[in-house]
Amino acid sequence: MIDLKIATPQVILNYCDFLERNHYFEDTFRVYEQAISLFTWPHIYDIWIIYLTKFVERYKGDKIERARDLFEQVISASTKDVILYLNYSICYRK
Repeated sequence: MIDLKIATPQVILNYCDFLERNHYFEDTFRVYEQAISLFTWPHIYDIWIIYLTKFVERYKGDKIERARDLFEQVISASTKDVILYLNYSICYRK
C-alpha cells in the first residue's frame, strides 16, 4: 500500500502500531520514514509526533545524532510548530 501510495496516515499509524506490538522496532521506524516522504503538512503532523515520541522513548540517550536529525527535519518542514522545537531543546540540551 505504501509503495502504491494509496495508504492514509491512519493506515500508516495502525501498521506501525502493529509492528511495534510485535517488536519490529526498526521496521516500524522504516515505515515512519516512508510515510514522511509520502505525505505533506498538515496530514503528516500526527505521524511526526508519534515517530519522534517513539524514537526518543526507544533510544533515550542512544542515537542522539539521529534524533537531532529527525527534529531538525521536522522543524525545517514546519517552522510554525513551536511545540516540536521545544521538545527538541528540552530533550537534547548540551
